Amino acid sequence: MSGIVRKSKFRNTYGTEVKKEFWYENIRPSNCAFDGTFIACNGKFVAFCVEVGGAGAFTVIPVSKAGRLDTDLPKVSAHREYILDIKWNPFDDSMLATSCEDGSIRLWQFSDHGLLSNIDESKALLTFQLHQRRCTQISWHPIVENVLMSVSQEPQIAIWNLDNGEAERVINAPKVIHFAEWSIKGDKIVTTDKEKMIRIYDARSGEELMSCKGHEGQKPQRVVFTFDDTMLFSCGFSKMSERQYAAWSVTDKIKQLDIGELDSSNGTLNPIYDPDTQMVYVVAKGDSVIRYYELVKEDPYFHYITTFQSKDVQKGFTTIPKRCVDVNSCEVMKFYKIVAGSGNKPALIKPISFTVPRKSELYQDDLYPDAISNESSCDEPSEWFSGTNFEPKRISMSQFFKGAVTPSSSAGGGLKKGGLKGLKAKKESKAAGKPAAAPSPTPSEEKSSPTPVAKSAPVSSAPSASSPAPSSGGVDKDYVAGLEKEIKGLKVSNKEMEKEIKSLNDKLKDFDKLSGDVKLLCDAVKKNNERLTSLEALVEEGDDEE
Repeated sequence: MSGIVRKSKFRNTYGTEVKKEFWYENIRPSNCAFDGTFIACNGKFVAFCVEVGGAGAFTVIPVSKAGRLDTDLPKVSAHREYILDIKWNPFDDSMLATSCEDGSIRLWQFSDHGLLSNIDESKALLTFQLHQRRCTQISWHPIVENVLMSVSQEPQIAIWNLDNGEAERVINAPKVIHFAEWSIKGDKIVTTDKEKMIRIYDARSGEELMSCKGHEGQKPQRVVFTFDDTMLFSCGFSKMSERQYAAWSVTDKIKQLDIGELDSSNGTLNPIYDPDTQMVYVVAKGDSVIRYYELVKEDPYFHYITTFQSKDVQKGFTTIPKRCVDVNSCEVMKFYKIVAGSGNKPALIKPISFTVPRKSELYQDDLYPDAISNESSCDEPSEWFSGTNFEPKRISMSQFFKGAVTPSSSAGGGLKKGGLKGLKAKKESKAAGKPAAAPSPTPSEEKSSPTPVAKSAPVSSAPSASSPAPSSGGVDKDYVAGLEKEIKGLKVSNKEMEKEIKSLNDKLKDFDKLSGDVKLLCDAVKKNNERLTSLEALVEEGDDEE
């Protein structure tokens, strides 16, 4: 296989830190020693845990508020002990859940401006108190609204119906749980535990469906579902404490397919799976790198792409939803990482963008299959708890592209009914002050035109997706306005390029002048050389005569 380049759209994906102007500087992150992430982001807000004398506090700022932050940012004194996990609601960008060392869970709601003043636990939207020990993890249901999973060290997993504020299902695990994750469809939960086991549970009944031995090392391991819940990807440690990653099949049992080794560092590896690209990013607290792989269903099951390397060690990290990436720059994933302060340098948050290089500035539909929507597949948690399964709702990523998206040929070339004739007729009617004439019928239309009949009630018909109904003027006004806006933008761009061309021409003139000077100098040197040669010849003749 050597010398054969693997065909993949994502094998050239690369990561870059964004410009400094988009960093969030001068923060005081939590110094909790627990292996949590302590940061959560969506397309609207950045929330992160802050240090306030050992208590559990966090702050919320709009994504747009990058730069050097005030020392006295408003804070939420959310819990009396350290916050261990913090997650945004995938269906409501202004709702946040937090969990604490004392076992409590709280929900918070924020305005579009974020956090404007200090608040305490009395301002929580809801408070849940079931767990008697640390609540180490919380996770929103991936496709059903108002369902939340919590994991504690009893050990327990609770599945909450937030509509009524009750834990509809409590799963008592055999050993302390290191990590738990929903399946992509949200009907199962996969866990890793202190017994080094991987277990899959039915999310509603709590029944253990299957289990197997995971990585052999004693340190915590993590696992996620992949490929529509038919496979797993895990990270853990070997007996010799070497960090590993592995692929597993999920049929009637869990079976290891392949395993790879990384290094001997101590940080617990976390797999961040992107179901749209089938890529997984492997990241750990205490590391300064992010490795990423492309997953496949057949041997070798994972292809290493490359490693993003930075100078700064990450103290915490999170990603944003796929619907929030920058489609125009071909961004496929975005991380936010907390960088600890050192000496006189305060801590900060750095975004890291992963993009696929493309020359074209058009929308790259092959990079963006329809992504999971922020609209719930089921608005009634009770319906899901009763046993009904749902598929994720999906949205087209093209709606987030800023600019003209080239349509397929079946879309009529991007024009409404009437085509170019309709546009021309509208322009002529504006000049003459008359209504636009309808486009001329084709010969086939003339032959098949029915004779006039008495007026009847119009029949309502939905316009097709590829050819929306035109406005009364013959062409969609919004479409024309969009074209005019694009023309205006192109004119501005042309002016800027003309200025640049003029500047380059001026430089070229200077260059031409310098070229002339150089030519004169070369001619002078040539003449000097000729004169020198003749003088040397005369000297030699004089020497010979003597």
